[in-house]
Amino acid sequence: MIKILAWPAFKNKSDNPYNWLLYKEIEKNPEIEVYDFSPYKALMNKYDIFHIHWPETILRKRNKLTVLIKLILFYLIINIIKLRGTKIIWTAHNIFSHERYHPFFENIFWRYFIKNINSYISLTQLGVFELTKYHPELKDKKMNIIPHGDYKLIYPQNITEKSA
Repeated sequence: MIKILAWPAFKNKSDNPYNWLLYKEIEKNPEIEVYDFSPYKALMNKYDIFHIHWPETILRKRNKLTVLIKLILFYLIINIIKLRGTKIIWTAHNIFSHERYHPFFENIFWRYFIKNINSYISLTQLGVFELTKYHPELKDKKMNIIPHGDYKLIYPQNITEKSA
């Protein structure tokens, strides 16, 4: 059985069904189980893969002390799960955080984060180009291109092309 800890997996379905759609399909394989990330789960259980989307969300607070505490906890979790043999895979949706509230912390975050991933996923070849331009250390990492999924079954199809 392959156990995947995903951040996020299913709990963001109402905001963005991307992850829910992805992991719903992955779980069709009876040899794979997917779990939504929590620090408790990460520390108390062993997983084969830690799949991260949008890791930069820990930088989205304006308070520097809050961000520093979150960074320390994140690094602690990464170190512990790596010691257990968990592989870390990042689906790269963004090159940097949108807000860029704390450039100093963000630079440290990305260097450490990229150093500790085993591989990454880009949605496009252009994404690989942009990612490696800003994060050249990714050139040494395993990479796969997996195009973005389809939302047709999630959103209503009752609007005209003109109004869309």
